[in-house]
Amino acid sequence: MSPRVRTWSLLGLFLLLLAIPQLLHLLSDAGLQFVGTDSQATDAIGQLASDYRPWIGNILPVPEGEMEGLLFLLQGGLGTAALFYCLHRSRRSGGNE
Repeated sequence: MSPRVRTWSLLGLFLLLLAIPQLLHLLSDAGLQFVGTDSQATDAIGQLASDYRPWIGNILPVPEGEMEGLLFLLQGGLGTAALFYCLHRSRRSGGNE
């Protein structure tokens, strides 16, 4: 397989993998919402024990809005950097670490 065909095949596969979740979401119920596990857990605790009170609070104030998204992106970026750093070190050393 030539490099050009392989590149276009991989690009097509990538775009297909991006499109499948979007199409499934569009074809499902219109009222479907993506809800995080934090809110699901809070709702479940409220149903099981309505008098529950957390035993510890937040150490730092919880950011809202754009700051929350920025911290999420920062966390993902640092994780990606750490992953690729480890992959680079293992490839450079021949995988002997």
